[in-house]
Amino acid sequence: MKKIRNISVLGSESVDLPTPESPFILIPLTQGQFAKISPWRFEAISRFTWQAVKHKRSWYAKTTIIKNKCPVKISMHRFIARTKFGDVCHHKNHDSLDNQDDNLENQTKRNHDTYCRNNNILVQFEQKNR
Repeated sequence: MKKIRNISVLGSESVDLPTPESPFILIPLTQGQFAKISPWRFEAISRFTWQAVKHKRSWYAKTTIIKNKCPVKISMHRFIARTKFGDVCHHKNHDSLDNQDDNLENQTKRNHDTYCRNNNILVQFEQKNR
């Protein structure tokens, strides 16, 4: 990984910014968690402070933005994938903090539910919780 400049990120110590050829960048979150993003997303993502929020058994990166003068919480994966309201942003590798472009896929809720059912994803969660 080539380092091109030293910057301060999200109020932390200064870090070396990887080049766009780097495979991914880790974004620090709260709760000791990190989100993984594609390098070309760094500039847009680093403008916000991201928190780690646990939902069921998975961690997600979330922030608050101002939309029409009102605070709105948004998930990093939905922000990156530009997921429409009512649709689902699916993590292909099932790692909810891996928000690299090639790991995200927008789906309708119906298609996502069918995918999960056909791949026993919901069944696996039910069995783990017993």
